[in-house]
Amino acid sequence: MLGRSGLFGLALAWVAHRLVRDHRRLKRQQELRREWPFLIESMAVAALSGMGPGDAFQAAAQRARGPMREETEKVVLRLAGGASLSRALSAMEGCGLPEVRRLRALVSQCEILGTPVADMLKQLSDEGYAEERRAMEERFNALPIKLSAITVFFLLPPVLAVSVMPHILAFIEAGW
Repeated sequence: MLGRSGLFGLALAWVAHRLVRDHRRLKRQQELRREWPFLIESMAVAALSGMGPGDAFQAAAQRARGPMREETEKVVLRLAGGASLSRALSAMEGCGLPEVRRLRALVSQCEILGTPVADMLKQLSDEGYAEERRAMEERFNALPIKLSAITVFFLLPPVLAVSVMPHILAFIEAGW
């Protein structure tokens, strides 16, 4: 039978487990988001060279690395099984990137209407790079605030102590 400390330990372990799991999931999504524009650009280059959408995706998937490689392998397996690219991309929707749904919808639209896939992919990769650039600018813009907080909390108190302390000691020695 568990006492209060045992229940508290269990609750703490559960919270720690969830925090670690969420951190890993967010890190994986960041890595996927970082690799996404490169994957789409590789797919656009392959499509511009005359490959079909499925073949272009397979060529781009060979150049992917990390978690993106794992996700693209799922799609490649479905493509090898005979599925169309828009249906095969449904295997990748579980990774948590909203861009996958957009790619799936655009590829489906290109398959139905017969519009060129390469132009759409190039535009999609440009949007991905622009989004990545915007996120980087946000991180850079947040730096002055973070650095000023570090300055206030860690640098200002010692400077004040060194500059004010001699005057306080001199005042105390001189008496009231």
